[in-house]
Amino acid sequence: TQGEGTVPVETRQMERVGLLIPVELKCPARVELKEPNALDGLSCTLKNNTNKYITAGAVHTTVTLEREGKSLVLSSYDAFDTYLHPDFRDDHRDNLIAPGGEYPLGELPAAYDNASVRGLTVQLDYVEFADHTIMGVNRGGERIINDIRDGAAKYKKWLARKFNQGGRSIHALLPLLEDNQALPLEELGILNPNQEHGAILYLKYARRTYKAKGAAGLTKHFKQANSLTND
Repeated sequence: TQGEGTVPVETRQMERVGLLIPVELKCPARVELKEPNALDGLSCTLKNNTNKYITAGAVHTTVTLEREGKSLVLSSYDAFDTYLHPDFRDDHRDNLIAPGGEYPLGELPAAYDNASVRGLTVQLDYVEFADHTIMGVNRGGERIINDIRDGAAKYKKWLARKFNQGGRSIHALLPLLEDNQALPLEELGILNPNQEHGAILYLKYARRTYKAKGAAGLTKHFKQANSLTND
């Protein structure tokens, strides 16, 4: 079924500083429904109205649903991070959200089982700047981003250990970077899904780095591997 109508989207902004909203969230006033329980994708844009560079942030989405005549509310967080890990930052120094710049956020949650979507509320929960200051109500965003970064760091440390154990040879790492390689969550010390997500992001970064820059491009990050694996 197509064209089942639309539902309203309420966008809650940060408190103004003077006349400006420091970091503004731009979302449509309404979003299309593919079916009563499925959105046609809600995309928002972040606008940096400050004079500082943004490194990371998190959006909190609340979805109001109706199931069997009863109303219920589901909430979720969607984080973005231009930093992730020092290795990633070294290779992506221009990846920050500049003053006056905009950043497209990924599509927010879209489908819900056995329930009709009645409306959404979207709020920028947390923003981190390059000078280490933060803004937002910060109900969960900072914790999520820190967990993602912890997961990336744990994977990097584990990869460095494998590199050392393999005689500091790239051949010890290649099987670990294959597309179908599952993460050894217990060995990595992963504690929650956000840390797992961070580990996956570093894995993908390591894989891309090797494909684009070869062994030297990847193993330059392991020059301090001995200190990483001995703590």
